[in-house]
Amino acid sequence: MKAVADLRLRAPLERGEYLSKRRQVAIIGMGPMGRRYIEALRLLDNVELTAVADTRPEALSGASLNRVGFYTDGLTMLAEIQADVVIVATNGPSHHPLVLAAVAAGAYAVLCEKPMACSVAEAEEMIRRASEQGCKLAVNHGRRHVPAYRWLAQQLQSGQWGGLRSIRSSCPGIGLGCLATHMIDLWRFLGGEELHTILGWVDPVRGPNPRGAEFSDPGGMIVATSASGTRYIHEQTEDGAGPGTMVIETTKVQIEVDEYARSVDILVRDLSVKPGPGRPPKYDAVMLPAEMPLDLDIVSHSADALRELVEERELTCAAEHGLRSLEVVVAAHLSSDRGHVPVALPFTDPESKAKWLPIT
Repeated sequence: MKAVADLRLRAPLERGEYLSKRRQVAIIGMGPMGRRYIEALRLLDNVELTAVADTRPEALSGASLNRVGFYTDGLTMLAEIQADVVIVATNGPSHHPLVLAAVAAGAYAVLCEKPMACSVAEAEEMIRRASEQGCKLAVNHGRRHVPAYRWLAQQLQSGQWGGLRSIRSSCPGIGLGCLATHMIDLWRFLGGEELHTILGWVDPVRGPNPRGAEFSDPGGMIVATSASGTRYIHEQTEDGAGPGTMVIETTKVQIEVDEYARSVDILVRDLSVKPGPGRPPKYDAVMLPAEMPLDLDIVSHSADALRELVEERELTCAAEHGLRSLEVVVAAHLSSDRGHVPVALPFTDPESKAKWLPIT
């Protein structure tokens, strides 16, 4: 693979020039997520897929694409084409060099998969380089685009359901780096607050990774608190089975989310009824608005993230959110390494920022 330094720096397009032309898009990584991005691009106007890259020739041979350049090296692709938008859909350790290369090659916008990087220092450099070059950088935490979650975030942060006390989530499968980052980002999105103390338990690797024998991403448990005292707990069982679930508790409401059943059950306590002997608390069910479904279509929400980039909209999945989710996972690994002691956020010391997630 070429070194990032070998790429010639191209001046990014002026905003008016960018918006007036058909956006040329390149995808690096043609695994399942890369193929979903191909479908997502078909939902957008004024974009054209120009090139795709993957180190595995068999991944490219299975892609039925006309008039699209195929490359077995992402950096070579970036050196030879002019892409306005670059999608990085590879494994975590490769995100940092590939995003930096896309920025250096003059991309106007980059969408990166999660985890954003394997260390906080890497993620901060990605954000800094993108900002210096005028490149829009986003990390695809697609649950921010789910209508039901957007509605729940508004309700929870309005205060009408009382004070948020806890969010407990579970998402069986691989791993703290790959899947847990989604739920951590969702905590921040729903609660509208930053996490400041993290305790972590990282499991040993439990069996072969479904992506291949060369991959590893252990599960574990994360317990976090915020300045408001709200507790956030996530259980990630690498070899577990079942849908993603979440329970949200406030001083007035309990919410149960089942992502497999696409259901959101909301119970609001009637505080006018005082519980006592023979008088249990009274709860009233609240229905999720019909226009705000728990729609978890990965292709659709990936298209939402891309649309914001190509149409110069405010970024719902801005890179700073990817950084904060990554920081929580790194803190959980640090806590686990140190005997499950609390780790404070945000990181201020170089050692913590340089901590490398042991994922591949």
